[in-house]
Amino acid sequence: FTSGRQIMARRSLPSLECCNSCKEKITHVDAIRGNAIYTLGRVWHKAHLVCNRCNINVSEIAFRESTKNIGKPVCIDCHMMETHPKCSACTKTLVEDALMACGRYFHKECLKCYSCNNACRGGRYMVDNLGRIYDPDCYLVRILSQRYGIPFALSMHPPALSELGEGNC
Repeated sequence: FTSGRQIMARRSLPSLECCNSCKEKITHVDAIRGNAIYTLGRVWHKAHLVCNRCNINVSEIAFRESTKNIGKPVCIDCHMMETHPKCSACTKTLVEDALMACGRYFHKECLKCYSCNNACRGGRYMVDNLGRIYDPDCYLVRILSQRYGIPFALSMHPPALSELGEGNC
């Protein structure tokens, strides 16, 4: 004699399929006890449904299908590693707010001035005709040094415009 719960378990789970991970058969007892999961078009023992990248068990947490290994689960963190853009400076995955400069993505702390190598504060930057990124202060110094012949290396604190012989911009 079979209870209604067992019959439902048998109908909801293809009969005696193998676990996608260990390749052993999934029994009706596994299904009744909640130790089998059907997801991503396959059947798994609950204990064997793990992230394809970091091996954390994902049977009771949110996960996605891997974009690199179709049919394999990945946890949300690893999914972001697979799908989010990479920083152009450090090549690490961008998982928080990113800055875009010159058509490339950067972490806030990785968008650095070509001249002083400090992070561009507030994501503000200027680009020279060679595509190099400067913070606004260094860019102004660069322009002044080109326009008025001030040595660039010595001009980190540019003189006032009035000292250059011009009144206003």
